[in-house]
Amino acid sequence: MLYILVEGHGEVKSVSNLINRLWKDLNLSAIPIHSPPIRLPNIHSDEGLKKGIELIKSKGNATGLLIIRDDEDNCPKELAPTKAEFIRTLDLPFPVSYHLMYREYEVLFLPCISLMAGKKIVDERGIKRTGIIKGAEFTGDFESKRDIKGIISSFFPANRKYKPTLDQLPLTRMLDFDVIRENDVPCFGTLERCLIHLSENLGTHSVYPE
Repeated sequence: MLYILVEGHGEVKSVSNLINRLWKDLNLSAIPIHSPPIRLPNIHSDEGLKKGIELIKSKGNATGLLIIRDDEDNCPKELAPTKAEFIRTLDLPFPVSYHLMYREYEVLFLPCISLMAGKKIVDERGIKRTGIIKGAEFTGDFESKRDIKGIISSFFPANRKYKPTLDQLPLTRMLDFDVIRENDVPCFGTLERCLIHLSENLGTHSVYPE
């Protein structure tokens, strides 16, 4: 069983959709993925990270663990290896991938904004609401600015703002992985490598990034 740890409320449902779809898109070995992801609000700290990992270890059926969270300011190339080194000290019986969405999960939406434009957002109850306005398009460096949630809100109608708990899952369902790849969003490429690492290292105690 592959477990996923997340930090935010919105990510609980959206990350489940994202990872299941991306796992299949990459044609990785079929393994059960626990759904929904487990949310722990303090996995940014070593103490919270250890607590979360020990929780997964206690399940007794874990064959892998993906840790995925946002980080507005810390460089993933510097922080992720440090966190991976800490995870190695816990000597776990399954592979782990540690991933940072730089700067926020919503960075994945930016290259797909034009594809989402003018489409209704459909929630879990099947209720349709206005989403990204017609003609919306984002240009520039996807990871260069803070408050990506605010940027997403700027593409919504003037009478409402983007709300992760309501909008993140419907927008995740609209993601086009090929478009994200074509736009070379760094954290998406890293996420793909995280999943490949888990798939190729089942039965080991390896940690990514290495």
